[in-house]
Formats: sequence, structure tokens, C-alpha cells
Amino acid sequence: MDPIERGQQRRAARDQLLLELYHRLGGGSDSMLFASQLAEEIGWDEDALIDAAQELVERGHAEFPTTVPSLDLTPFGIEEAEQLILAGAGTAAARATVLQRQASRLAVLDYVYRATGARPNESIDFRDAAGAARTSTETELAAIAQWLVDRSLLTWGGLGGSIQMTRGGIDEMERAEAAPARPAAPGLRHGPLPLGSPRTTQSSSRALRT
Repeated sequence: MDPIERGQQRRAARDQLLLELYHRLGGGSDSMLFASQLAEEIGWDEDALIDAAQELVERGHAEFPTTVPSLDLTPFGIEEAEQLILAGAGTAAARATVLQRQASRLAVLDYVYRATGARPNESIDFRDAAGAARTSTETELAAIAQWLVDRSLLTWGGLGGSIQMTRGGIDEMERAEAAPARPAAPGLRHGPLPLGSPRTTQSSSRALRT
């Protein structure tokens, strides 16, 4: 096999593993998969999986969070997987899921931006943004919030789920308002979900608290 073919095979294996991680982790970066179990489930040799995983780690797309071989996605890995899916490496349903996740992230960022009055030291409970994200599960909402924190757009304000805008998040929202037609930052997308407002999301927020 010549070097070009070998490189193509490595790239295909990398992309396949990245997409497997993305789908199995639900598009989040707050959990992990054991390499041996994943290799068995997808029919790979464990050493081959570790080799592909190491390449993802070297590119900043994944990480080994424990000494036992396990895998987790980084925010950059999530963005790369979503770009692959939107470029055609997935079903129509997978593309729709990615678009919804990206719109939900932007909706939550917009909600926090408005609810805090764009003040970086003002905190709200992240569960208040449930209506903006159109999710009824705290786990899914927490994954959205954590992605925004990982991308330095929000920051956790302390114990209990309080969350705050960062200067980077404020700048992103100000750019979006000044130029609505400008593409959003990677991992964020305008629509199809409407941006939430504090007045229109109270009922869904209360649902998470009960």
C-alpha cells in the first residue's frame, strides 16, 4: 500500500471513530466511553481503535480522561463531527439533529445574554433557559450549557447551576445582533429554533424544577 492510500485509510478510520463517539455521547463532552467496550461493539480490533483515537487526541478532537483506556470528545471534536455530518457523512435525521443542537446552543446563549442584561458578573440558573432550548430534560440542557462553557462563551458562576456570560459570549451576541446575516461561530446556528426570551420561557423552566 502506498503512502497516499495509507493516509486515506487512517483518515477514514479517524472520521469513523469521531462520528461513533459523537453519536454515542449524544453530541456532548461530559461523559466517556471505554475503548475496549467500544471496539467490541463496532467490531474493531482494540489496538486499531486506540491508534485512531490517539490521532484524534493529537488533533485536539478527543482526550483520554482516565488511565484506563477511555475516550471523550473535546468541543473541537464535536465541531469537527458536526461539520462532517453536515457535509454529508450521515443521514438526513443526523443532519437535522445537528442543526437543532446548534440552534439550541445559540438560543441558550441568547437567553442568558438577555436575562443577565449582558453583564458578565450577573448570574442566572441555567435551568431557566429550558424554554429557549426547547428541551424538557435537565441532562440535555446541562450538556448544552457545558458546551457553551467549554467554548468560553458562558462560565459557571458557582454551585447550584448558576451561569454567567463571558466577555467572549457577550462579544458573540453583539456581533450577531449587529450583523444577523453573518454566520454564527462554529457550533452555533441561527434557526430553526426561535431565540428564547425571559418572558416566553418561564413555563418550560418551571417544568425542569418540578
